[in-house]
Amino acid sequence: MRYFWIGVAAVLAAMSLVAYRITPRLADDGRIPLVWTTDPNPQREPQVAMFNEMYPHLQLRIDPDNTDSTRVTVQSSAGMGPDLIGRVYDAVIQSYHEAGLLMDLTDYAEDMGFGLDTLPEDIQQFVSLDVLMEDGTIQSRMFAYPANMAQHFIFYNKNLFDRAGIPHPPDDMTWDEYIDIAQKLTVMDEVRGVPRVFGAGGAIVDTIIYAHGAEYLNESGTRSTMDRPAFIDAMVFLHKLYYEYGVEPTPLQQAGIASQGGWGAGYNNWFSEGRLGMIWGERWRMISFRRAITEQKRAREIWFAQNPDADPDDAPEILRIGATQIPRMPDRPRYTTAHARSVAINDANPHRKEALYFLQYLASEPYAKLINQGSDSKPPNKKFHELDLFINPDWPGEEAVHAASLEAVQYGRTRRRSMLVTNATINHIFEQVRSRIIASPDMTREMIAAELERAADRVNLHIARNIKRNPRVHTIYDALLAQGAEPIVYNLEDIK
Repeated sequence: MRYFWIGVAAVLAAMSLVAYRITPRLADDGRIPLVWTTDPNPQREPQVAMFNEMYPHLQLRIDPDNTDSTRVTVQSSAGMGPDLIGRVYDAVIQSYHEAGLLMDLTDYAEDMGFGLDTLPEDIQQFVSLDVLMEDGTIQSRMFAYPANMAQHFIFYNKNLFDRAGIPHPPDDMTWDEYIDIAQKLTVMDEVRGVPRVFGAGGAIVDTIIYAHGAEYLNESGTRSTMDRPAFIDAMVFLHKLYYEYGVEPTPLQQAGIASQGGWGAGYNNWFSEGRLGMIWGERWRMISFRRAITEQKRAREIWFAQNPDADPDDAPEILRIGATQIPRMPDRPRYTTAHARSVAINDANPHRKEALYFLQYLASEPYAKLINQGSDSKPPNKKFHELDLFINPDWPGEEAVHAASLEAVQYGRTRRRSMLVTNATINHIFEQVRSRIIASPDMTREMIAAELERAADRVNLHIARNIKRNPRVHTIYDALLAQGAEPIVYNLEDIK
């Protein structure tokens, strides 16, 4: 009996500790605290300060060391997770929802000014999920709101173009033009056997897939389409960028440069240092480039002070940036990848209603001004997507970059999503294939097709197993079939 009561006491103590952890508490000055898991970008400090000024009854702080989705899920399940889950990307929103962590925002968003209609169309998918409702219907519901959004375009180093006597990239660039320009910009280092200057780097795989008319899934999300001819064409083209055209740094080249003290933080550094002619990216890269320009100006001033009689042409260069859209295939539309770094409210925390004010803040004009002036990609609310709002008087000469970022919105495209398998699973399977393709210079079309066939089969098997093992997923599948969806590849009776 004594051990029984000891056990009861232990359980009660544990329950008390949990209750203490999840009980809402006020900050020292009476404000309600909110914790936001996000990256430690330098722009976060003014963003947090502005929120706390606008909502004086709340006290927001960031947790920059707790953005891993598995860690957030485990902590939230124990009642110790953040109030605001940051870095909710397309690859994790489904997993968070399956874990029951995401507050349904649908009934609050429009009234509070952060509804779907405030977002560009290609961004809306990042914050919404199709959900099986209690009445058996499938509805689209909203579970997050972006802290910022972006579409890829191309930055180019004007200094390298002008030094080589190559015209700047055209506004409507084709892939053939892109490859030709990148090859002309490439300068080989014969001693080390790798380029001293790369013509281009950072091509986004999904843009190549979309450009070839391919997709990862069929329209209903019941089958993988990675084994279809258009997808194979796209991956063969990707391989050629590395090994036939030589306009993407191969893994071996990157490793060779890194072993000799190069590469460092990757493409950003190389572009700023004049060793990369064109770089694929989003507007947030300007945060890094502005820092590099500031350092280059300081170095130039020191050089002039130390060399007053020297030729100015010998002084350290200052990065000059141009921008244009990503290339398109001839006679095909241009597509670029869209991204959103979204924030969700943790449905397992006691400050859910207060956290709604943060999403309202993300859609506001003061927040948009911080994003625009800080060049932290683009604000989520499309109402503030105007060139005049993007221009920062402290950084003249950036108009082409801001204009390219705004123009890219119309080309944005997102991956299809399935209710039967998560994009995180698909990403994991595809990334293994992509890595093997770009690591092997001898990969043939037949070999690439075989890799993709195996990848598609793995995805299809995941779909079948999810349906077979999870009654809720089986109900969703039956509902999709009733709507005319293409059946899965496997016979469920054969699945173990």
